[in-house]
Amino acid sequence: MPDELTELTFKELKSAVSGSAAAFRCRNKLQPAGGKGDKVFPPTYAGAVYAVEKRKIPQQNEPVPCVLLDSVQSQANRMEEALQKAVESKELAIPLIQVDFSEDSSKLLDPVGKITSLQVPHRLADAILRDSQYAGINFRDPEHGKGKDIDTASLKNATPIFQLCPTALLFGMWDSTGPKGGLGVKFER
Repeated sequence: MPDELTELTFKELKSAVSGSAAAFRCRNKLQPAGGKGDKVFPPTYAGAVYAVEKRKIPQQNEPVPCVLLDSVQSQANRMEEALQKAVESKELAIPLIQVDFSEDSSKLLDPVGKITSLQVPHRLADAILRDSQYAGINFRDPEHGKGKDIDTASLKNATPIFQLCPTALLFGMWDSTGPKGGLGVKFER
């Protein structure tokens, strides 16, 4: 596609998907929500520190430090939230692992209810899922557990992850606390 401002049509999209295109690039000049020249408030991390990355900027010979306004992790969290809402409203049906804390709510400080693999921090490899049970059987039980096949997944064979929770492949996961420890299967987002 040319670099000048063009509209992406369905015909171009269809051609790209059926052809050899690997990515689309969109460049936009953004303004703060308050209007041109208003302040922006980047996220801060421990110690009120901004996330900084070096970027190549036109007319600069060397990469310059730039404050990160949005992270890949933050984007993934928003996409997972959107998928969760679509599943809850029955607009979308995808394989998810769900844990229901409703029966144990009297033992908790705050009621939790049901949570899915889209809501837990470490996706399919999260301790909440790893330590859960279904019909009295541990989720990761090597013989009878619903999640036993996670241990057989690899970069050459992601089928067990795809069948249980395809979003873990899309957003990434690392089974660092499973039976293989730090050698557990790892899929980058």
